[in-house]
Amino acid sequence: ILVFLLFLLLERRTFLPKFLAASSGEENSQRAILVVTKMNKQISRYLVVKVCISVATGLCFYFSSILIGLDFPLVWGVLAFVLNFIPTIGSIVITVLTIFMAVLQFMPNPSPIIAVAIMNVSIEMIIGNILDPKLQGEQLNLSPIALLIALSIWGYIWGIVGMFLAVPLTSILQIVLINIPSTRRFAVLLSSGNSYIRRDYKEKARAKKKREAQSPESDIILPDKK
Repeated sequence: ILVFLLFLLLERRTFLPKFLAASSGEENSQRAILVVTKMNKQISRYLVVKVCISVATGLCFYFSSILIGLDFPLVWGVLAFVLNFIPTIGSIVITVLTIFMAVLQFMPNPSPIIAVAIMNVSIEMIIGNILDPKLQGEQLNLSPIALLIALSIWGYIWGIVGMFLAVPLTSILQIVLINIPSTRRFAVLLSSGNSYIRRDYKEKARAKKKREAQSPESDIILPDKK
């Protein structure tokens, strides 16, 4: 896998010229440029934001471990940082690991174990359900179910590396699918659907406004008030 990724990095400068050469016609070339530009922008922004969020998660786990007295706080901080790149599953794994360590360390005293559980679950809930969606926004526009399926597929193909790359690879796949008319329906299935719901709402509101403008009541002229 590392060799494969290395060759991908080596090919990054020649990929766009080859992609344009393979796209016959000026219109196809322009579309190819837009697709590659969107891929680069979306994945770059995702990685930058994800690294910042992962650093925040790692620091929270590190300081919470020190505060409660859990052994190996640096290990938990680093693991929280790394596993945060795996959607859903990563947060579950790091939370379970810290609670398991607390059980081994603090039994039969339940108070620190409960404190570790509450603290780490709260960290994951706040960062994963509030901070992460707020910073990432809807720029990826991927369905949670699609992400879980992607995690399973890429994880089966490439193991743990595939799980780390599941989000950017699925995002790239969606961008490619949405720019090919015959496969656009599959891109819609991969999306979160929020953009289509908003668009449907706007279209209904526009149609309602149009009907109101064309209604007989709109043709009635009221006398001026004196």
